[in-house]
Amino acid sequence: MAEDLVLDTAIRDWVLIPLSVVMVLIGILRYFVSKLMRSSQAPDPKMVKEGHVSLNSNFFFFS
Repeated sequence: MAEDLVLDTAIRDWVLIPLSVVMVLIGILRYFVSKLMRSSQAPDPKMVKEGHVSLNSNFFFFS
């Protein structure tokens, strides 16, 4: 009464395998792009302090 579901080899070869390869390559590409976008240098403490002073002055000026 119930028939077995059989995957045609042409569908497997021309659809599922390339789709799997593309998904793996996209994952690798996303990894390297995110790695390139991360800053590897620590921020300069002087620049961080100047940024905080600027933010604080804007906060008190507009309050």
